[in-house]
Amino acid sequence: MNQKIKKAAIIGSADLALHMAQYLSAGGYEIAGLFDDFRKPGTKAGAYTVLGAIDDIISHKGRFDEVFIGIGYNHLNKKSEVSEFLISNGIITGTFVHPAAFAERSAVIGSGSFILPNCTIDKAAIIGRNIFMNPNCCVSHDSVIGDESFFGPGAVVSGKCKIGKRCFLGAGSVIKDNIEVCDGVLIGAGAVVTKSISEAGIYAGVPAKKISR
Repeated sequence: MNQKIKKAAIIGSADLALHMAQYLSAGGYEIAGLFDDFRKPGTKAGAYTVLGAIDDIISHKGRFDEVFIGIGYNHLNKKSEVSEFLISNGIITGTFVHPAAFAERSAVIGSGSFILPNCTIDKAAIIGRNIFMNPNCCVSHDSVIGDESFFGPGAVVSGKCKIGKRCFLGAGSVIKDNIEVCDGVLIGAGAVVTKSISEAGIYAGVPAKKISR
């Protein structure tokens, strides 16, 4: 029996959205089109057609089965707004876990999340909605990742950590065990977080220290 091919729409048309489209296509999805507030309907972004602005997605519901939010780490507040807009209009966000990623059976991955190759999500870890994890990331046992957070390549969250919403973990950054990080924190590439963070801002270095609001 032939399995139905899922159709996906992507919000965004810049590099991240196109990157996601390539992974989805390779994973058996058909890309129905893109939605972006900064491109005219009918224009092309890479191999894909922009169908309209983000609000226009409501009138195109019949053209796709799932939608993915391709908004990058510089606009995580916007990503959160778009997520709420989709939920309020009953639009389903898809979840993509690459076959070369590993999620332990007891782990939970929220809707809209996008997990790339060689990521590991350990036992009892909870991944929130609309998380983007670049290749080679790790979330260890019993850790919780807040909605709309973004992992650079090779970022590591050790065991029993709690990461807030709309956080960015730069490439190769490490959060040590039993750490709590509040909402809206940006961790620089290669930083090592050894103490809990209770104030939003940019943190960098080893050990990580606040360098900017």
